Amino acid sequence: MYEEDYFMKLIQEFFQALDKAIHGKKSLDNTSDQENCVSDLYGSYFQADSAFFYGYDVMTILGFLRERCEEQDLPMMIEMISELFYQDALLKTDDALKNNLLEKALFFLSYLDEQSDTYSVERKDKIALIKRMLGRE
Repeated sequence: MYEEDYFMKLIQEFFQALDKAIHGKKSLDNTSDQENCVSDLYGSYFQADSAFFYGYDVMTILGFLRERCEEQDLPMMIEMISELFYQDALLKTDDALKNNLLEKALFFLSYLDEQSDTYSVERKDKIALIKRMLGRE
């Protein structure tokens, strides 16, 4: 019970921090400031810097997440990392890195969609949006 409450609080804090990094302070009008704030979230919530997540493939990242959380918490961790990849990609000007992050977000959202017992219109819409961004639809 306490572990579940802790994890739910962690997720809530993560999405608040992500929202603040993207839409927050007026001092973050500069895209590079936003990128730095988003980049810091990788270390704060996933205990590895953004270079790890940029450089490794999705299966390595999935294994990394599995090692760091209980099986019942994995779907929420995947939801968090997929949203971080997506938001990070939106800030990137380098097309290769942007597409890399979008591909990773798409993989994790699709994985979650396949594994989840819960149907999510929001998830389906985001998957479709990312596919369009990648030129697949």
